[in-house]
Amino acid sequence: MYSPFIKVLLALLGFSPALICLWVAKLVGMYSHLRVFIRFTSWKAFLADTGNFFSVNYLLFVFLALLILTRSIVRFAKDHLQHHRFKAKQVKSVDYTLGTMLLSVALPFVKIATPSVSDVAYMIGFFIIGILYGLAMKNTHYLNLTLKIFLGYAHYEVQSTKEMTYMVLSKEPIINRDHFTTYVILSGTMLLNVSNDA
Repeated sequence: MYSPFIKVLLALLGFSPALICLWVAKLVGMYSHLRVFIRFTSWKAFLADTGNFFSVNYLLFVFLALLILTRSIVRFAKDHLQHHRFKAKQVKSVDYTLGTMLLSVALPFVKIATPSVSDVAYMIGFFIIGILYGLAMKNTHYLNLTLKIFLGYAHYEVQSTKEMTYMVLSKEPIINRDHFTTYVILSGTMLLNVSNDA
C-alpha cells in the first residue's frame, strides 16, 4: 500500500484535467491576438516566439507532466506493490457519477468571464480546494478523472464476501465477480485490478 502522501497525491492528480479547462479558457480569452508560429529569422526572434509559445501553453505542459506522474504511480503499483487475492460477492460500475465530477473540474471556465484574474490565482485556489479534497478523500472512495478519461480506467464498486465495499480501478471491464480476483492496494479502500497481470 502506498504512503499517505502518495494517496493524497493520487487524489489531487485526479483534478489535473482542470488545467486543460484553464488552458482552453486562456486560449479563448486571448484568441484575437493568438499566434501559432515560431520565427527562425534570428536567434532573438526564435527565443521571443518560443517564450511566447511556452507562456501561452504552460498549463498544457504542466498537465502532461501530471499525466505522466499519474501513469507512473499506477504502473509502479502494478509492478512493485504486493498482489492480493479477492473473492467478490457483487460488482457494479460507478462511472455514471463522473458527470458531477466533470462539472466541478470545469470551474476554470469562469476565467473566460473574468480574464483579468491571473492563471496563478486560479491555480492556487483550485490547488487549495484540491488539497482539502485529497486530504478528505485519502481513505474513502473517490473518482479519478485523469485515470478514467486519459488512461482508460473504469471505476467499480466491489463488495467482498466479507461484506466490505471497495472502489476498484480496472482497465479491463469487470462484467462479473470472476473478472476481479487479484489486486494491489492503492489506498485504504481503493484497489487496482491486476487479475489479467497475475
